[in-house]
Amino acid sequence: MNRLSQLLTGARIKRQFMSKTRDPKVWIFGEWFGQRCCDNSMYLANYLAERYPEINIYWAARKEADLSGLHNSIHQILFDTDEAISVYKKAAVVFMNQGFQDFSEEGFNYFAGAITVNLWHGVMWKHIGHDGSKQSGGLYQLYTRANDAIFGANAYVATSEDYAKVCETAFGAKPEQVIRAGYPRNSIFYQPKELVDSKALVIDTLRKESGINWPEDTRIITYMPTFRDKAGNSFSFEELARDERLMSWLEENNVVILQKAHFITQQRHEMEGVQAEKRIFPFNNMAAQVLLASTDLLITDYSSCFFDYLILDRPIIHFIYDYDYYVNQDRGVYYKKEEICCGDIAMVKEELPELIIQNLGNPMKEHNLRMRRRKEFMTYDTPDTCEVIYRAVQERLHKA
Repeated sequence: MNRLSQLLTGARIKRQFMSKTRDPKVWIFGEWFGQRCCDNSMYLANYLAERYPEINIYWAARKEADLSGLHNSIHQILFDTDEAISVYKKAAVVFMNQGFQDFSEEGFNYFAGAITVNLWHGVMWKHIGHDGSKQSGGLYQLYTRANDAIFGANAYVATSEDYAKVCETAFGAKPEQVIRAGYPRNSIFYQPKELVDSKALVIDTLRKESGINWPEDTRIITYMPTFRDKAGNSFSFEELARDERLMSWLEENNVVILQKAHFITQQRHEMEGVQAEKRIFPFNNMAAQVLLASTDLLITDYSSCFFDYLILDRPIIHFIYDYDYYVNQDRGVYYKKEEICCGDIAMVKEELPELIIQNLGNPMKEHNLRMRRRKEFMTYDTPDTCEVIYRAVQERLHKA
């Protein structure tokens, strides 16, 4: 079904269900096209299930989704089935992190009359939503307005004032539709016990997958790049496995490098060939926030993960080997690298070994820069984020 047919079908569905009575105690969650359960929706759902048991919380997912991280009181329903659609029709509050595709294969809007909140899945550097399109002109403007009216959420979460403006241009959100709050998934970074448990889990997983009894105090470098819209050469730290100085330094200082590809990249199988190499390991199956919580040095590019990682005030290296290509021919970006990077920048792989040694040797090297960036881009991220979002939704419910 093409997008025009979806728009027409969506309009019919919107009229059909506009007058349906919705239950303010029924809230539904979904993530990543029904395929995953590990991001903002999951953390918020678990918080609400623990704190507000009077709410009937549902989670819609495909058969293959791993729902083991959900609170045991959350009702699990199968994505896009008749049972799920019956819940869609009565839920008063809906949370997603992509769009209505988190609940339906075709992305239908079954939720007219409900409060729909798009938590999204990352603060921007790269263009998102409409801003990532190369199309323009009057017809495209009409299309985006119709798309937003039918398939857009009626609330978005923004971690800063800059990001609130992005919600307006990327999703067609009005200023009053923006909830100023942090990301629920970052709650893990404010809890000392969660940090300890995350490190223990990562080390235990590394032991099992490598067959090596790594010490508990093994330091972790994580390489977590974003996906790329257009095919190109994807870097792997395997390319530095022959750098004897780096490998010796990693061994002498009890350091390993873990590589986690973006979920979309994993789906495209672009990282299939990555193999364990000395102290370099693929680590795609670990939840991103758990891995970040255990990471001593983050290496990334345009991925939003570095904004989350700012909360931990640990070293960040931006490896942007394809910067000119990405800016001009791929997704494009909102800021020049000098305006947004939170640590040292490497443009070629040969610069990485020395920057790794410098930053792990002096974790406070770019502390002041990280604090400035956190204040600018993660303004509203606090330990109370989940409660802030809950109260904002309740306020909207009372006004409905």
